Amino acid sequence: MKKIISLLVIIIFTITSVKASHLPGGNITYECVGPDQYLVTLTMYEDCQTGFMTSGSSFTINVVNSCGLPTQTVSATEIVFQNEVSQLCPTAQSTCSGGALPGVWEHQYQVLVTLPGPCDSWTFYHTSCCRNGSVNATSTVDDYYFYATLNNLDAPCNNSPTYTAPPIPYVCSGQSVCYSLGVVEVDGHSLVYSFTDALENALLTPVVYSAGYSGANPIPGITIDPATGQVNFIAPVLTGQYLVVILIEEYDAN
Repeated sequence: MKKIISLLVIIIFTITSVKASHLPGGNITYECVGPDQYLVTLTMYEDCQTGFMTSGSSFTINVVNSCGLPTQTVSATEIVFQNEVSQLCPTAQSTCSGGALPGVWEHQYQVLVTLPGPCDSWTFYHTSCCRNGSVNATSTVDDYYFYATLNNLDAPCNNSPTYTAPPIPYVCSGQSVCYSLGVVEVDGHSLVYSFTDALENALLTPVVYSAGYSGANPIPGITIDPATGQVNFIAPVLTGQYLVVILIEEYDAN
């Protein structure tokens, strides 16, 4: 099989209520809208307790390749500001609206990118500060590196996978958890899911994990179905936020 694209989705599993620093996670997706044209979307999740994003902001997305083609640095503008995606009961009041329970805002930014030609290794990426503290990572650097890759040499107008489930779940200590991102793939290609390291920068430096944890084992006993993306685990007794990164690889069976 030929790999077409790989997409990182960064999520946080929070075991009971905690307060956080800034960004629990995010991702980059893209949609083909014409020959060599892609609508690139940067989604970031912000902790309502400590958030400081302002409406009307824009964020930089870098577009690079290893084929010797020109690279770009583009500015993605806001399309969604402070959409609350807190995983709480409808009647509960989160920190997004003055309550005490943990709350999360979703922000989205978009930009239309025209690629200068075909290449099997396009990367759209954004680096951001500041990642929430977590039980399973001890890095002194708290930056995020969100990215998606594209092979438009073999797939001239491919779309990245997207998800339908809010990726910031809260679960209770000792709870048996079955969780799915509800990923949608519109091109009819095959998807393969796995856990991988969180990254800190464009040099692809992995975060430093706490003893006993890794990108492949972010929560003790956690598993992921490579064909469906279904995540299963028993929420640990040690409460707090856990950094979990899911790699989604898209393949063309032809």
